[in-house]
Amino acid sequence: MSTSELLDSIANSLSNIQQQLNHLEMIWEKGMEQLHQDNLKEQRVFEEIRRLLIKTLPIEKPKGEKNLELTVEQIHEALGDLDGLTYIEVKEDCFLIKPRKYLGRENFAKIADIVKNQLGGEYISAGRDSHFRIQRR
Repeated sequence: MSTSELLDSIANSLSNIQQQLNHLEMIWEKGMEQLHQDNLKEQRVFEEIRRLLIKTLPIEKPKGEKNLELTVEQIHEALGDLDGLTYIEVKEDCFLIKPRKYLGRENFAKIADIVKNQLGGEYISAGRDSHFRIQRR
């Protein structure tokens, strides 16, 4: 085999190796993309479970102890579908949940139940300024 033929053979071998490396890199990238997609799906499932837990489980507050972790986001999540009927005012010592419009008996009862039993709040009857109040924890 001449030097020229040997160099051609080496060049062809290197070309084949490069093609195989490119193919392996493509497989690696597809695998990483699939892993990323699977992680996103898993993350969405965990977020939905978290949202449902926050919505259905009461937020426990030991008697006489203030908890600072209650957030506006938790209140929105606890209200769920009813959230659009209200807005939240953040005060120094409490959260005020006020209706955007007349709630009606059924929606009022649902919101009152959530505020009282899940968020540890209360209803303040004050005419046009009536609202639900949740102490900042």
